[in-house]
Amino acid sequence: MFDSKSGKRPYSTELIHSKIYVIDEEVAFVGSANFTYSGFKTHYETMIKIKDKKAVHDISKEIEDLYNSKELRVKEIKEWLV
Repeated sequence: MFDSKSGKRPYSTELIHSKIYVIDEEVAFVGSANFTYSGFKTHYETMIKIKDKKAVHDISKEIEDLYNSKELRVKEIKEWLV
């Protein structure tokens, strides 16, 4: 989990809320669906399927860059339970 209160401008607008699923570096899905039963079965959600190899690569790189960011503080799950 990334803490949206960290980063260069610690405001709620920096909350990472997108849902991005990359599968085997071959296909990506970008949209609003949470990875839950209701997210895929009972809610009206949007998802875009991307199969362009360069686009999937670029999306994967963006995720990797966010994950490795020194500007966003990572919170352990136990910190969210307080």
